[in-house]
Amino acid sequence: ARKVAAIEIGAGLVRALREEGDLPPHVDLIHADALDVDLAALADSLGPPVRVVANLPYAVSSPLLRKLLDLRGRVAGWLVLVQREVAMRLVARPNTRDYGSLAVLHALCVRVERVRDLPPSCFFPAPRVVSTLVRATPLDPAPLTADEMLHVERIVRAAFGTRRKTLPNALAAGLRPGPDPEFLHGVLDALGIDPRCRAEVLEPGQLLALARALAG
Repeated sequence: ARKVAAIEIGAGLVRALREEGDLPPHVDLIHADALDVDLAALADSLGPPVRVVANLPYAVSSPLLRKLLDLRGRVAGWLVLVQREVAMRLVARPNTRDYGSLAVLHALCVRVERVRDLPPSCFFPAPRVVSTLVRATPLDPAPLTADEMLHVERIVRAAFGTRRKTLPNALAAGLRPGPDPEFLHGVLDALGIDPRCRAEVLEPGQLLALARALAG
């Protein structure tokens, strides 16, 4: 690579790397928590094309994956290692146990591929979980635009917030203020969505259309 920015939170590892002095001159070692780094500014400083390659800390993989979605206009894609259960949630389809807001937001922004699973024996010390290498490539054009993200995310998270509730009840419980029931039923009827259904049966495109209708 022409230039590499490496983010590492472990003080001991950063100290060892710097003391050994073996890093190439084009590698910038950043001692920080990736959740606190302005990734957009960092990507802009590297110049296109930019790719993210990371072994995401499993405890914070979901918020980091969400941050990566905000980079989709600045990077060519990302290749990340996550816990297999998280990978299943990323590629889940409607009417499955793993389908939720994480899968919906990714489906509207990027193409996600499970590259391969890695058993615990690939690591030292060996973890108690299987890991999965996942590749994400931004969609061009993407169904979900950058200025819609926060609103659509709010609606989708509310829809899946109480999975056992019907869609109108889940939205009423998850949104403050909740939508007017008569208005909401009118929106669902116009979109051809059964008000007795749950969010887990809807395609990402249907949830996007619902969020756009509620924005009005």
